[in-house]
Amino acid sequence: MSSSGPTRPLAMKTFTEVRARESALESRCMAHLIDWSDCPVLESVPGKVSGAWVFRGTRVPVSAVLKNLKHLSLAELVEEFPSLRREEIETVLEFLARSSEPVFSGEATTAIIVHAHSAR
Repeated sequence: MSSSGPTRPLAMKTFTEVRARESALESRCMAHLIDWSDCPVLESVPGKVSGAWVFRGTRVPVSAVLKNLKHLSLAELVEEFPSLRREEIETVLEFLARSSEPVFSGEATTAIIVHAHSAR
């Protein structure tokens, strides 16, 4: 046993570790459930930013904007990504809200949570 304190068995995880893993899995599930090709301001071009979904006519990945929503307001996003217009970001947010509705209601939520946990 190390002198840095008690260790827990490898199988035991803290709530924070479990929640972080669930959040990552939910994000991956959402990325696969949303058909970004239906969003008019996005495109995916092979060889352009490795085929990631980007704002049409730019090299700005939609994932970069979505990740920055945690810390930046819409106005700050427009400043941070000068090649984007406010309307384009709003279009993606509206598209995302419409696309995610079935995932977060009723049984679909349970399915995401169940799939986020390892088998017992």
